[in-house]
Amino acid sequence: MMDLRVRVVARAENRMLRVSLDSGSYFRSSDLVLEGDNAPAAHPVRWPGIPAGTYALVVELRRSSGQRYVVNGGSFEVFEEVEAL
Repeated sequence: MMDLRVRVVARAENRMLRVSLDSGSYFRSSDLVLEGDNAPAAHPVRWPGIPAGTYALVVELRRSSGQRYVVNGGSFEVFEEVEAL
């Protein structure tokens, strides 16, 4: 299970947030609709069943003007889930 929380300053022109996870052999993304300056600051993203591997995280913010802001969230490792004893 992958749990992320993306924080965005609420602004009237904010319309959509795209969060992407890419390992080269596995890709997953979520699009979250933002309600401008009424949107909450924190946006949870939950992805079950992410396979083990090294992933790049990219967050893209789209505004009503068509502007896009892209942030490379770096890379991280996902390990296989181990059952509790």
